[in-house]
Amino acid sequence: MIVNIKTSSSPLVAPFIAGVLGGGLVTGAILAVMVTSGGFGSSTKTVTVQETPIVPETASRQTGGLTAQEIYERDAPGVVFVSSTVSARPHPSLNL
Repeated sequence: MIVNIKTSSSPLVAPFIAGVLGGGLVTGAILAVMVTSGGFGSSTKTVTVQETPIVPETASRQTGGLTAQEIYERDAPGVVFVSSTVSARPHPSLNL
């Protein structure tokens, strides 16, 4: 399509027309994508996710599982506390 635009005394006419044409192009592209992807269809999907409980409290007693206190006592020797300190000035060996 060829559009002849007459030179006007207003410098805003050409950008306005270009904006309208560009907006129409983008709107057409969005509508095309929605139509091809079923965006206007009446179909709906229902997804049901049923989560199972992690472990009920009574089940851990029945199967001989460990309690939270037993796990803590067993793993306590491997638990450590890590602390660090950052110096405000760089070390002279960094040559900064």
